[in-house]
Amino acid sequence: MALFLSTTFKNKEYVFIVSALSYFGPMYLLGLGIPWNVVGQIPAINIATYLAPHRYTLHLMQAAWVGNVSNMSFPGVDPGTWLDVHGFGYGGNGWWLPALVSCGFIIIFALAFYYRLKNNYQFGTRKYSKFKGIQKNINNIELIKKAVSIDELKAVVEFANLDHKKAKQKVKKRLKQKNLAKNEVNNNETK
Repeated sequence: MALFLSTTFKNKEYVFIVSALSYFGPMYLLGLGIPWNVVGQIPAINIATYLAPHRYTLHLMQAAWVGNVSNMSFPGVDPGTWLDVHGFGYGGNGWWLPALVSCGFIIIFALAFYYRLKNNYQFGTRKYSKFKGIQKNINNIELIKKAVSIDELKAVVEFANLDHKKAKQKVKKRLKQKNLAKNEVNNNETK
């Protein structure tokens, strides 16, 4: 899920927020933050958390720690209460149903991550031809491929390095000009 989110959102703060909400929300509402025998008596919370991917793995851990994994029930619950009747909410199917749903979520997010990765990072496609400087790098690669001798290869690499140094110098010169212009504006404003 984290891999899918990190390829979906460009801003890493959004990834963190969605990840934290998707994990800590169900964690607290399923009894790992608020006691399970208190929060489990509220049917609306239990029904709403079926949408949370972490619910199923958390329930498996809860059943292993405090309940019965074979039929996914809680021990020591007041008889006749909602939690006693429904338990974790899997209809007495035991551990296999939440395990199956957990595996389903893993497969869904893995496929979604693969799809996003494939669409966002297709190397060697025309998609990158729109980026600045890509044509220069493609030309250098072609020159390297066509080099027949080591001397030709050294000449191509030297040319590419010189070209790279010139580009860096141009960028530094532009930044310096911008800083000078800002300083002039600031000086005029203070006068």
